[in-house]
Amino acid sequence: MATATVPSHPLLAGVKALLDGPGGQPGFLAERRRQAAASFAELGLPTRAWEEWRFTGVTHLEEKQWTVAERAPQLPSLADPSLADAHRLVVVDGWLRPELSQLHGLPEGVFAGSLADAAIRRPELVEPHLARHAALADHPFVALSTAQFRDGVLLWIGAGTVLDRPVELRLVARRHQRPTIALPRVLIVAGRGSQATVVHSSVGGSADTLICAVTEIVLEDGAVVDHYTMLDDDHGATHLTALEVRQGRDSSFHSGVFALGGGLLRNDLAVTLGGAGADATLDGLYLTSGHQHVDNHLLVRHSAAGCTSRQLYKGILDGSSRAVFNGRILVDPGAQKTDARQSNRNLLLSSAALVQSNPQLEILADDVRCTHGSTIGRLDEDAVFYLRSRGLDRAAAENVLTWAFAAEVVDRIRVPELRDRLRHAVLARLPSSELIREVV
Repeated sequence: MATATVPSHPLLAGVKALLDGPGGQPGFLAERRRQAAASFAELGLPTRAWEEWRFTGVTHLEEKQWTVAERAPQLPSLADPSLADAHRLVVVDGWLRPELSQLHGLPEGVFAGSLADAAIRRPELVEPHLARHAALADHPFVALSTAQFRDGVLLWIGAGTVLDRPVELRLVARRHQRPTIALPRVLIVAGRGSQATVVHSSVGGSADTLICAVTEIVLEDGAVVDHYTMLDDDHGATHLTALEVRQGRDSSFHSGVFALGGGLLRNDLAVTLGGAGADATLDGLYLTSGHQHVDNHLLVRHSAAGCTSRQLYKGILDGSSRAVFNGRILVDPGAQKTDARQSNRNLLLSSAALVQSNPQLEILADDVRCTHGSTIGRLDEDAVFYLRSRGLDRAAAENVLTWAFAAEVVDRIRVPELRDRLRHAVLARLPSSELIREVV
């Protein structure tokens, strides 16, 4: 077996062993790993000199000797309950654990299982899509994931198949005795005319945990996918997540991203509407406190005519926390009849909290309707006065208004059990939550 040549970089130390280890890698995957390793070595870790990273520093990653998580010999206990009526796939430190998963009752025409195994046994499902869509080609941590990921999930839904129950992907990061990278990789392919709902959650970790999670979703013509992401990691963890979506003709994609925990969280979401009549709705809610830092970077690319996109991201910031929103709508030449709207609204509960909001439009077609907007502010004193005149004290009035601000996003979740969980999670972060439940 030929020895693999891998560029030198501390974070790429495991790539050579992957390529030269027992069983090796399928040819297509080995080549993509080499290309990704070369890309990461050339890019290096981002600095604040990079325009896309100027408000989010990751230099602390250079201060530790990171190793990629191995498959744990023991199964962790799962503290949070799973969704009651859902198929379940559990990934621990980047490795799918069938012992914790529950897939009984999946309809014919669906493959749900280990991405690493599928690359070997079902390459026809993986090869056309894995690391093939280049909207995040210059993202160093996407390259790091492609070069180094060990395992993850493939969810492949055949043409015309309708999943009447959600698929729950639970990403669990364990606590480690040394700095450890978890690299969960997810590939979802929704065939022509198929329908599915995916609930994607991430929990666990510690200050010595780097979670580098990459998800790719492909919607073929007429497919409908609802994808919800709930991020509630340990407040010391660093979580760098990237979601890349490619849509075909008349497909519909609904995303909801809810950031509740984590120390430093960077969420990159890139959606390409590549077929006429495609529709994308992107919702997000981030709640920060203490010294948390949340960075949302969105790119919606209209590459075909007659497509629609809607973005609504809201943030509630307390303490000395920081948030970044960078939303970009790009309308390619020929993407006439584009209808795109973007809104980012932020509520500051503390004078020490800070938001950087940068909505952007880049329009290269002449028959479009595009709008964007951003607001940053505090609670409306007139609204607070009105509620106080109805018998609430100031703290309760402020909390009712804060909940109302968040509820606009939470109420758009189309999975009732998940909507209830998010509702309780948001209310639990507000003082006088019992009173608010009575009021609302």
